Amino acid sequence: MHAKQRNEAIRHVVAYVFTIAMVFLAVTPFIYVVLTALKTKEQIYDPSQIIPTHITFDNFRQVLFQSNFVRYFMNSIFIGHNIDLYDIISNGSIWTYQI
Repeated sequence: MHAKQRNEAIRHVVAYVFTIAMVFLAVTPFIYVVLTALKTKEQIYDPSQIIPTHITFDNFRQVLFQSNFVRYFMNSIFIGHNIDLYDIISNGSIWTYQI
């Protein structure tokens, strides 16, 4: 009984370590993107600057107000919505008649 509990505990530890490693691998790119977005242009092109020393929101301001990002985003929402609606309608009628 004691060996069974120990094997189960080892299996849980391995599962937790694996899960933590996978979460770290999944989250790291997002952290990098956010850190890069908060850098100045000079810091972006400096490979030794991983963590920004001077945080700026100018990059966000430029994307939101000096480009067509909002329009592109709304177009993507519109297209995605219409594709989903078409998929629901077309697949719903196929399954209704069991074709």
